[in-house]
Amino acid sequence: MRRVPLRGGGEVVVRPIGPDDAPALLAAFHRLSPGSRYRRFMARVDALAPATLRYLTHVDQRDHVALAALDGDDIVGVARCIRLMGEPTVGEVAVTVADSHHGRGLGTALLGLLSAAARAQGFETFRAYVQQDNRPMLEIFEQLGGQVTEKDDEEETVSLDVPIPGDVDRLPDTPAGRAIRAVARDELAARHPRVSP
Repeated sequence: MRRVPLRGGGEVVVRPIGPDDAPALLAAFHRLSPGSRYRRFMARVDALAPATLRYLTHVDQRDHVALAALDGDDIVGVARCIRLMGEPTVGEVAVTVADSHHGRGLGTALLGLLSAAARAQGFETFRAYVQQDNRPMLEIFEQLGGQVTEKDDEEETVSLDVPIPGDVDRLPDTPAGRAIRAVARDELAARHPRVSP
């Protein structure tokens, strides 16, 4: 569990998602605007089927790594990656942030924490599928060294492969790279606190 400060004040708690989060995740889904839902699922989705909700909350944190950001009892962000069949070091990545928390640095922080958790499970690359008009997410992935692998003008989507470096000092010197480096260093400090003499 990590406390993450937000741009503009306040903080959230980020921790692994689990089965008990199903009601809060469903409530978070219903709070998303139609546009945010469309960006997350690449389709119009008005409801989460019980099987989908189970899939999103019953994760093994090995082949399906998922983190939730909570503001009080409300889930306001989720980041996950799912290992791809036939590509054991590649995970499809998705980050969703509640409309109320857009522009506060939460998406980048979640991506940083997810990178550390995913790397510990043997992931080396995130594969992201992003709508072409989702400039904020595209910019973050591009700043992290993401390379476009496919562009589908009919579906208006872009596929990018984003490296997950084992050494945070190898992250690009970009705003997103620096933010994720700071998150990763805080994570390392939390795992290995200094002991005063």
